[in-house]
Amino acid sequence: MTLVGPEPIEARTAPIDYEHYVGKQLQPIADGILPFLRDDFSMLISGQKALF
Repeated sequence: MTLVGPEPIEARTAPIDYEHYVGKQLQPIADGILPFLRDDFSMLISGQKALF
């Protein structure tokens, strides 16, 4: 998936859409695991951790 939509890897002209892969593939998996670790995906990717 690129910033302009799906393109075959052999003919890719646009940059890869990393946000798409994070939101559609990594986040659903992390959301299933992180509650057991008392963590949150949005906090992990934002870089903002609670102090307490």
